[in-house]
Amino acid sequence: MAVATHDTARRYTEADYTDFEHTGPGTLAGRYLRLFWQPVHIADELEPGWAVPIKIMSQELTLYRGESGAVHLVDFRCAHRGTQLSTGWVEDDCIRCRYHGWKYDADGQCVEAPLELPGFPSRIRIRSYPVQEYLGLIFAYLGEGEAPPLPRYPVMEQEGELEWARTPRACNYFNELENDPGHVAFTHRDPRLPRGEFRMALGDRVEETAWGIASYRTYDTTVLAVQHGIPNIRSTAHARGAQALRFKVPIDDENLESFEIEFVPAAAAARRRRGNGHRPPGGDNEARAQLVGQILAGKVRLVDVDLETPGGISLFNVQDDVTQTGQGIMRDRSQEHLGRSDAYVVLIRGIYQREMRALAEGRPLKQWQLTDEIVNTERPSTGE
Repeated sequence: MAVATHDTARRYTEADYTDFEHTGPGTLAGRYLRLFWQPVHIADELEPGWAVPIKIMSQELTLYRGESGAVHLVDFRCAHRGTQLSTGWVEDDCIRCRYHGWKYDADGQCVEAPLELPGFPSRIRIRSYPVQEYLGLIFAYLGEGEAPPLPRYPVMEQEGELEWARTPRACNYFNELENDPGHVAFTHRDPRLPRGEFRMALGDRVEETAWGIASYRTYDTTVLAVQHGIPNIRSTAHARGAQALRFKVPIDDENLESFEIEFVPAAAAARRRRGNGHRPPGGDNEARAQLVGQILAGKVRLVDVDLETPGGISLFNVQDDVTQTGQGIMRDRSQEHLGRSDAYVVLIRGIYQREMRALAEGRPLKQWQLTDEIVNTERPSTGE
């Protein structure tokens, strides 16, 4: 794993082009992911005058909302003696260090150092990062050069309601990205089926698109299409027109956070409110983590949880937790035995390897675009 500093030229080896897991500053996969806007917080969870510490791709930062309501993102530590900035005061759209009162504006420029001589603060600056609020999430750009336009998702902007969740998972983010279409029949098996029976697709196909990867599963009467946006987005359709975006963001090399937005059309949202049993995506993360730990330790059987899941916990997330963290926090791919059903896995690895190599060699990268033709669908099967 090659890691570069600002003082040295980046040098990569063949092993770096397939090192998708390490995403810290200076790593090749980390450089690639930082070229895209990443969600870092749910907007409603950050009130004016509050500062919080966050970690994204092993990089610690300070996120705060100024008294004006604007959101800002700066380095984690004060440039003076290195204490944590989020423990200080938010003043207007600035943040002041709790230790010796150094004050930074939204661009990271020190504007006050009360114990120092006049003119001293102008020499001090910490790094700041572009942030934008969209669809109820706070997005940040941590990459090289000028930030590109923040991608838009028109389907989520229609008349209706949005729901949000953040779901942690104690494994590397690439375990999640490689969660292939073929797992559905087994990981999320209907427990009402007779023993040994699985609702497997009659056929499956994956292809690279302008946005990433489309996977198609054919059943008796329908074809289900799911879209995967490069680098780390999964887009799925739900009942009655609901759509969900899930951003699989590395917190560090051993943990990810899935930032989820679900759009529910207005009519379906009204029906949900009149119905019973609906809960927003996600569930109780702490209780879920405890349950998953018990399953992996052999103290609880997942087959029993399939039949009766404790209230407030998402069974779907438990099932994915168990299979993905059960692979190991960072999987040893040298021990795998891939087959024909792993076309999606082969494709996403190939795309990452291709794009990371191009980045390392200074060649143009593919400009991924979400177009009107790229949609999640469930349409009648033609029998082909």
